[in-house]
Amino acid sequence: MTVNIEFFKPDKLLIKEFCQPFKLSNEILCDLVKRLTQAINQGLSKDTYQLATVKCFPTYVQTLPTGNETGNYLAIDLGGANFRVLLITLGPERKVKMDSRIYAFPDEKMIGTSDEFFDYIAECVEMFKTAIKKQNEEFSLGFCFGFPTEIQGLNKGILTQWAKRFHVSGVIGKDVVALLQEALDKKQLKIKVTAIVNDTVGCLMSCAWLNPNCKIGVIIGTGTNACYMEKIENVEKYEDKSKPFMIVNTEWGNFGAEGSLNDILTEQDRQLDTMSLRQGTEIYEKMVSVMYLCELIRLSILKCAEQKYLFQGETPEKLKEKRTFLPEFMYEIEKDTVELKTTMRILEETLEIPSVSLVDCVNVKYIIKIICQRSASLLSAAICTLITKINESPITVAIDGGMYRNHPTYKDWIQEKVRCMINPNIQFDMMLSEDGGGKGTAIVTATTTKGSK
Repeated sequence: MTVNIEFFKPDKLLIKEFCQPFKLSNEILCDLVKRLTQAINQGLSKDTYQLATVKCFPTYVQTLPTGNETGNYLAIDLGGANFRVLLITLGPERKVKMDSRIYAFPDEKMIGTSDEFFDYIAECVEMFKTAIKKQNEEFSLGFCFGFPTEIQGLNKGILTQWAKRFHVSGVIGKDVVALLQEALDKKQLKIKVTAIVNDTVGCLMSCAWLNPNCKIGVIIGTGTNACYMEKIENVEKYEDKSKPFMIVNTEWGNFGAEGSLNDILTEQDRQLDTMSLRQGTEIYEKMVSVMYLCELIRLSILKCAEQKYLFQGETPEKLKEKRTFLPEFMYEIEKDTVELKTTMRILEETLEIPSVSLVDCVNVKYIIKIICQRSASLLSAAICTLITKINESPITVAIDGGMYRNHPTYKDWIQEKVRCMINPNIQFDMMLSEDGGGKGTAIVTATTTKGSK
C-alpha cells in the first residue's frame, strides 16, 4: 500500500504548534547575519579579541593553491577516536594519489598523558611508513588537528580546549606541533611537521586547488566551523601586512555564548545546553550540528509523547536515555517518503516504542524535518555572513561533513536560503570538498614548501 503522506498533516494545535518555535523567518535570519558579522569583527579586532566569542584565529595560511603543486607529502588527519595517516602524491594536471591507513585511539590514550598520546601517534606513523615501504625517505608532514587551536604560525598551534571525549593531560596551552615533532624525532622518522591545518582550512584548500573562486570552507558534521579569506588589514592580530589576505578560522560554533541567540532558543535548546558538558558555550553549534541535532530531535519527540501528542500517550523509555537517537535514524527517516516502513521499523524495533501508528510516523518525520530545516537556515545565515563580508563574485563555498553528505535535501535547503539572502549580483555556488583532512592538508603543506611552482 502506498501512503499519501499529505493526507496525514500534523495537527495544527499539536505537533505543528509544538514545532513553531523552531521556524525562523527570513527577517530573523537577516538579523542574525548582522549579529554574526559583529561577532566576527570583534574576533578580528586586537582590542576586543579577548572578550569575543567568535575568536577568528589567524591560520597563517596566506597563499591559495595554483593547481601546479607537486610532490609526496605525509598527512595526519586527527579529529576523533579514529585518525588517519596518509601519503599524498600531487601530480601534474591536478592529479592526486593517496595511500592511507586508519588507526584507532585506545580509550586510555584519549584520557592519558601528553607523552602517551603523541608517542602513540608516532608509533602509528612509523607503522605506516613501514607498510608503504618508505622507512628511509624524508617527508614534510601536514597535521590536520580537529580541536580548538590558536594557530601562532604555519607550524605552531596552541590547544585551547579538548572536545569529543578527549581529555589528555598536559596538552592544553601547549604547542601540539612541537609535541608531535618531539615524538616523531624520538623514533628518528625523518619527518618534519611543516604545517598545522584546521579541518575547515583543509576543506577550503582541497576545493581551491580545483577552483580558484573558492574562498570559504565550511564543515557541518558532528560539529560545525568555517574559515574564509579575509583582507589582511582586517586581521588586526597579525602585524605583518606584506601579503594581501589570510585565511581566518572563525570557530563560529561558539557564536551565541554571549547571549546573542537567546531570543530564538527553544525549550529543547535550553534543556540540551543544561545537559551538555560545556554549558553556556557553543550555542550555535548546539543548534546546527549533527551531534546536537539528534539530541534535540530525541528531546522533542519525548516531549511530544509526554504531552500525549504521539504514541497514544505512552512515553518511550528508550528515548529517556541520552544519545539513543542516532544520526543514521535522522537520515533514514528523512529519506523515507513512500510507505514509511523504515520510520516504523526505527520507532518500533530500534527505539522499542509500542503502539506506533502511521500518523505517529508522519508526525515524527515532520519534527525531524523542521529541526533539520532550522539547522540549514542557521547555517545559511552564517554562510551568507561570510559571502557578504568577502563581497566578491563569483564565489565558491567548499563544504563537507556528514549532514551535507548524508541528508537528502540539506544541500538544497542551503542553496535556496543563501540565494534569497545574499546580494543578487553575487554569483554563488557550493562545492563538496573531497578529503580536506588528507588532500587539503597536503596542499597546504605543498604551498608552504618547495612543492608550489
